Amino acid sequence: LDTGARVSYPLLNVKIFLENGEVKIFRALNEASIRRADRTMVADIIINQVPFERFRGDGLTVSTPTGSTAYNKSLGGAVLHPT
Repeated sequence: LDTGARVSYPLLNVKIFLENGEVKIFRALNEASIRRADRTMVADIIINQVPFERFRGDGLTVSTPTGSTAYNKSLGGAVLHPT
């Protein structure tokens, strides 16, 4: 039975600036992942227009509370509880 109740889920707005100047824009429900297979990637992380950190590694995943638990566990990580 559809009661007409409105449901909303937190979405990720992801903007990636590539070295060649190209900009990629995505919207995601659960998570967004980027990875670099051939060498270490370097990414400047900016959240809500505020610089957060410079990340170095082989990949990065950012998720909403909707998608964080299953994806993090699949990567061998811990379950993180929202604060």
